[in-house]
Amino acid sequence: MALGGDTDLSGAAVHPPSGPRAVRLTRAEAPGAGRMFESTPTVPHSVWYPLQQKRVRYFKKPKKEETADGDR
Repeated sequence: MALGGDTDLSGAAVHPPSGPRAVRLTRAEAPGAGRMFESTPTVPHSVWYPLQQKRVRYFKKPKKEETADGDR
Protein backbone atom coordinates (compact mmCIF):
# COMPACT_ATOMS: atom_id res chain seq x y z
CA MET A 1 0.00 0.00 0.00
CA ALA A 2 1.25 3.49 -0.82
CA LEU A 3 0.03 6.47 1.15
CA GLY A 4 -1.14 9.65 -0.49
CA GLY A 5 -3.80 8.91 -3.08
CA ASP A 6 -6.91 7.01 -4.08
CA THR A 7 -5.09 4.52 -6.36
CA ASP A 8 -2.48 1.87 -5.69
CA LEU A 9 0.85 1.64 -7.49
CA SER A 10 -0.73 -0.24 -10.42
CA GLY A 11 -3.39 2.46 -10.87
CA ALA A 12 -6.32 0.44 -9.52
CA ALA A 13 -8.82 2.23 -7.30
CA VAL A 14 -8.24 1.78 -3.60
CA HIS A 15 -11.10 1.95 -1.17
CA PRO A 16 -10.13 3.14 2.29
CA PRO A 17 -10.67 0.60 5.04
CA SER A 18 -13.76 1.00 7.14
CA GLY A 19 -14.88 -0.47 10.40
CA PRO A 20 -14.13 -0.06 14.09
CA ARG A 21 -10.45 -1.04 13.77
CA ALA A 22 -9.65 1.23 10.81
CA VAL A 23 -7.22 4.08 11.37
CA ARG A 24 -7.44 7.27 9.34
CA LEU A 25 -4.28 9.37 9.03
CA THR A 26 -4.79 13.07 8.43
CA ARG A 27 -2.32 15.87 8.02
CA ALA A 28 -2.53 18.78 10.43
CA GLU A 29 -1.31 22.32 9.93
CA ALA A 30 2.41 22.45 10.71
CA PRO A 31 4.10 25.45 12.31
CA GLY A 32 5.57 27.80 9.76
CA ALA A 33 8.62 30.01 9.76
CA GLY A 34 8.42 33.68 10.60
CA ARG A 35 10.83 36.58 10.48
CA MET A 36 12.42 37.50 13.79
CA PHE A 37 13.64 40.99 12.89
CA GLU A 38 10.95 42.32 10.57
CA SER A 39 12.36 45.86 10.53
CA THR A 40 15.70 44.63 9.11
CA PRO A 41 15.62 44.98 5.32
CA THR A 42 16.56 42.09 3.07
CA VAL A 43 19.51 43.11 0.88
CA PRO A 44 21.08 41.38 -2.12
CA HIS A 45 24.23 39.26 -2.00
CA SER A 46 26.27 42.09 -3.54
CA VAL A 47 25.67 44.20 -0.41
CA TRP A 48 26.28 41.81 2.46
CA TYR A 49 28.96 39.52 0.99
CA PRO A 50 31.79 42.10 0.68
CA LEU A 51 31.11 43.25 4.24
CA GLN A 52 31.21 39.69 5.51
CA GLN A 53 34.53 39.00 3.78
CA LYS A 54 36.39 41.87 5.44
CA ARG A 55 38.87 40.56 7.94
CA VAL A 56 38.58 42.12 11.35
CA ARG A 57 41.67 41.99 13.53
CA TYR A 58 41.63 42.73 17.18
CA PHE A 59 44.85 43.97 18.69
CA LYS A 60 45.54 44.12 22.40
CA LYS A 61 45.70 47.64 23.72
CA PRO A 62 49.21 48.64 24.75
CA LYS A 63 49.79 48.78 28.49
CA LYS A 64 49.95 52.26 29.93
CA GLU A 65 53.44 53.23 30.98
CA GLU A 66 53.92 54.05 34.64
CA THR A 67 55.14 57.52 35.55
CA ALA A 68 58.29 58.11 37.60
CA ASP A 69 56.39 58.27 40.92
CA GLY A 70 54.48 55.02 40.30
CA ASP A 71 51.10 56.58 39.40
CA ARG A 72 49.24 55.49 36.34
